[in-house]
Amino acid sequence: MWNNGKFLLFRHIADLFYSDQEFALHTLPKLTLDHIVFIPYSKMKVKLATQVFSKSVMIALQESGKEEVLETARFCGMINDFFDCTNVRSLTEHIRKRNPLIKPYTSADDERLSWLLNVFLEYLNSWRNNIATRPGEFSADERGKMFLS
Repeated sequence: MWNNGKFLLFRHIADLFYSDQEFALHTLPKLTLDHIVFIPYSKMKVKLATQVFSKSVMIALQESGKEEVLETARFCGMINDFFDCTNVRSLTEHIRKRNPLIKPYTSADDERLSWLLNVFLEYLNSWRNNIATRPGEFSADERGKMFLS
C-alpha cells in the first residue's frame, strides 16, 4: 500500500518484531510468530489483527528512528482507534483499561462519532486522493493495490 509518498508495508511490522526478539526486554510482548508468519491463503484473525495494528506497535515503529515506517505507524494508530471505537463490549471495560475509546455510546453527540467522521473518514478520503493524484503511469488495478482491499 502507499500513502503520502511512503509505502505502508507489513514488512515494517515484521522487521520490528524480529528486531524486538533480539532483546531480553520486549517492547512488543503480545506479538508472536503467529502474528507475523502466514501460510499461503491464510487470513489474519481479528484477535491477531487488533494486536498487530495496536498503539504499542505504532509507538515502537515511531521510536525505531526509521523515516520510511512512519506512514505504517500512522496507519496502525488509525486502525487501533477505529477498532476501539467500533468494539465496545462492556459497560465498565473502559475504566479498567483506562481507554475512553471503548466506553459505551450514550449520545448521538459522542466525540468518537465526530472522530470517525472528521478524522478517520477524512484519513481514508485523503489516502484515496493521494493515490489518484500520484504521479506515474499506474493501471487501475495497481492504484487499487495502493489502498485497502
